[in-house]
Amino acid sequence: MTKPAGKPAGFFVYNSLKLCTMQIFRETPSDLITELKEGEVFVFGSNLAGKHGRGAAKTALKWGAVYGKGSGLHGKTYGIPTKDRKLRVLPVNHIALHVNRFTKFAKEHTNLTFLVTEVGCGLAGYKPADIAPLFEEAAKLPNVRLPRRFWNVLLSMPIDPNDPEVQCLLKLTKDQQEKTKALQRIDPNTGKLTITI
Repeated sequence: MTKPAGKPAGFFVYNSLKLCTMQIFRETPSDLITELKEGEVFVFGSNLAGKHGRGAAKTALKWGAVYGKGSGLHGKTYGIPTKDRKLRVLPVNHIALHVNRFTKFAKEHTNLTFLVTEVGCGLAGYKPADIAPLFEEAAKLPNVRLPRRFWNVLLSMPIDPNDPEVQCLLKLTKDQQEKTKALQRIDPNTGKLTITI
């Protein structure tokens, strides 16, 4: 297939990166999840006492969250504690331990899709800038969806050029640039630039 000139060579590299970014950028459907499809799990901020009386924790009860159980998978829900047994807000480094357990669980259960709510940003009172970085590893998993405000934080974080996934994207970009250059041709009859894909 030959594309006429008019699109800069970088256009095709940009579209490849955009496609890559769209594959990486997996968003929770909305702030208010009202239904779950087969294989979807509602991930919510909980407390270690398992008192699911308000916020997303109360919503989780309709999908199998168990009163008295504040952590892990129950029914079609997964609780990530952000408060202790006395309902005091946990420090971020304690929440990080629970997020790490969740990430490990999600890695081991690729048959499930995890819809993460704004864990810790409701009744616990944290801001997305405090909590989103805890989900940096989970964000790389194809079966984890994060809220838009978490993605906004994660996508604005500095990129480590030594990260293997960043290296992969950079290699893709370089390969695409080389391929695009190789496919550009000047039509000898019209003098127009054509790009063959």
